[in-house]
Amino acid sequence: MKMYILLYGAPSGSGPLVSVTSINYTLPDPCVVVPGFDDGRINPEGDGLTTAAIYCGDDDEVNVYAIDVETGLGNLVIHVTADELAGLPDNPTSNLLVASAGNLKLWKLTTGELELVAYPTAAGKTYTFIWNGCPYDRSSASDSS
Repeated sequence: MKMYILLYGAPSGSGPLVSVTSINYTLPDPCVVVPGFDDGRINPEGDGLTTAAIYCGDDDEVNVYAIDVETGLGNLVIHVTADELAGLPDNPTSNLLVASAGNLKLWKLTTGELELVAYPTAAGKTYTFIWNGCPYDRSSASDSS
């Protein structure tokens, strides 16, 4: 699948700036499509205020981008390989912090699921997304105060 990314904005006092780039991205098979953002992230729900985007990569790695809610741009801040994930206990005796960056924390839960906690969101809430790992096929998300 080829995705096109359009970035737009204008520095103060100058004309419009538009940048278009394309990337090739292979979706996991089977692929679950959930309404919302359609750029391949597994947490597509949201109102544009979520401060993180989670992707399962082609090799079942987890990639987390911190999203600047003012610009909508993201930076890769957490990358965990499939081998690193496989090295974790299937069901740890307590929730295990896998990686963190700024206000983002990736956990392996006692249930065997992965959880990303992002706080605060632009609305001042804590965002939690839980999924069963990569490849991805189910999840739950919540915002809390």
